[in-house]
Amino acid sequence: MWVKGFSFVLCLLLALGAPCHGQSQSGFISIDCGAAAGTDRTTSITYVPDDAYVVGRAGENRIVSSAFSTAGPYSSLRSFPVGTRNCYALSPVQQGNKYLVRAGFLYGNYDSRNQPPAFDLHLGVNLWKRVTTSASVYPVREEIISVAMDDGPISVCLVNTGLGTPFVSLLELRPLPDAIYGVVNGSRPLSLHNNRKDMAKLGNNNGNETRYPDDVYDRLWFPSINQTNWERIATSSPVANPRGDPFQTPPAVLRTATAVLSGSFDFDLLAGVGDELYVAMHFAELEQLPANETREFEVYLNGSLWHEAFSPEYLVGGHVAGLAPRGHQVFNFSLRPTARSTRPPILNGLEVYAWKVFDAVPTDRADVGVMMRIKELYSVGKNWVGDPCVPQNLTWDGVSCSYEASPRIISLNLTASGLTGEIPNLISNLTAIKSLDLSHNDLTGGIPDFLAELQSLHVLDLSSNQLTGIVPSLICQKSLNGSFILSIDGNPNLSYTRDSCQRKEKKKILLPIAIAASAIVVVFIAIAALTWIMKKRRIMTILGKSPVNSQEEVTFSHILKNGLKSKCCYFTFEDIENITSNFKRELGKGGYGKVFHGCLKDKTEVAVKMLSKTSSQGTKEF
Repeated sequence: MWVKGFSFVLCLLLALGAPCHGQSQSGFISIDCGAAAGTDRTTSITYVPDDAYVVGRAGENRIVSSAFSTAGPYSSLRSFPVGTRNCYALSPVQQGNKYLVRAGFLYGNYDSRNQPPAFDLHLGVNLWKRVTTSASVYPVREEIISVAMDDGPISVCLVNTGLGTPFVSLLELRPLPDAIYGVVNGSRPLSLHNNRKDMAKLGNNNGNETRYPDDVYDRLWFPSINQTNWERIATSSPVANPRGDPFQTPPAVLRTATAVLSGSFDFDLLAGVGDELYVAMHFAELEQLPANETREFEVYLNGSLWHEAFSPEYLVGGHVAGLAPRGHQVFNFSLRPTARSTRPPILNGLEVYAWKVFDAVPTDRADVGVMMRIKELYSVGKNWVGDPCVPQNLTWDGVSCSYEASPRIISLNLTASGLTGEIPNLISNLTAIKSLDLSHNDLTGGIPDFLAELQSLHVLDLSSNQLTGIVPSLICQKSLNGSFILSIDGNPNLSYTRDSCQRKEKKKILLPIAIAASAIVVVFIAIAALTWIMKKRRIMTILGKSPVNSQEEVTFSHILKNGLKSKCCYFTFEDIENITSNFKRELGKGGYGKVFHGCLKDKTEVAVKMLSKTSSQGTKEF
């Protein structure tokens, strides 16, 4: 009973005290890149292996050379010898929230080549920094403060630029309150330009930084290099930030300061070409000055007044911050005492950032979602890492995009990609797609109707699969009316029955054939009739010119044999002469005129009557 009561009291005391270690790190993502699975390396921060964060589990785990005796996350790394772009997906994050993202790189001659690489570092679809590593024992760190544009993972990508194999030693993500670093928004992040300076901290830059838990946001503050005319002042009294302070400088940094012995406090900053620097100087008065003494100074930049007179408040944090204009590569800052100041200028902490412009627009979120699902569903073995369309030089294999506004996927070529199963309905969400090639795979099932409902689609290649069923009628109609090009050959079990393309195509082909045939028959009949008329006229003409009596007209009849019905045909006069052997055998004479014996070529015997012009019976009776 006493044990239970003691446990309850202990838990209550813990609850009323400072937050526990795990709760203090709420929202922290701390990744030891290249660490073996299950490794926890804990100092004040717990790091986890990176397997769960690497897109596609790409890369190789490596260990730095033993000559670089280091502990913690910089003893291992992950290198990416394969692929142009390899990415980490950091989540969970919330849309609109600010985050500090930090990447660390210690080459450590891990590959025994003594060739430190250089490569690009991207945050999402935008270039964050061109990283140049070195053979130093000190790691290279890159840090940025940005806003999450959606609830999806924050993507940190390493891009091979041909200057060596990219690698990374650690990745860290820290949530920040919206009230600090007010200049930051979705398109204007702050990229750390120089290491933050704890101006009066003693020691070197390796493992001597001020960070979590002294800085609850785990910003890193490194010692500054002391100058000959600087002196260090400090206090053991607590120093606080005023409510709503836009930097929330850690008290550990504010409790010490560097002061010049006399004159102005000068320092230089170097900037890259086109960089727009954002500079924040942090102050707190650490000496309780008598009423007749004052510490007050103005800040000059390259000889011009940059900030009006400022007087630090006793044991309260304050700052002077602003943008340094573009066009300079060297910025000289000078803190100059005013005429009424009795004490020299001081400086407690310093932050220098490059105020970046992130204007690259990512691919439409719905399109990205579909592509990620397709990648997962079919385990697509392509360079499908990062954004599908942006940057344009890193567009996914088999993908083409439009860039008029938010990039949209307009073409997807997955030919010979080892796809199996049915055509997934999620493709219907690629509403801007114009060309879809799923040929030479092992897709089964029917052709879904939704493919015909994609308004922009005009090329559809489903050839050489194992599709079955009937081609949807709407797809047939679009194909036959020229709306798009349909390829479906090489699917032996795809039927062409009613409402299928083959059926409709046959009907469409037979109609003009029937019309043409009808026209040919009509023409043939007309020609036959004309020929018949011409032949009759020819006979009449020949008879009129023959040696036979011109007053007689010639015709013939079959002699009835074996019940055959008689026929009446017309022959030329030359034919009649041959049939009757030149009118050799006269059979008799009737009311019409003379009758002659004849024989056709098939040995059929006929009687040939000659109509005399003097006959009392006309041609109708004849």
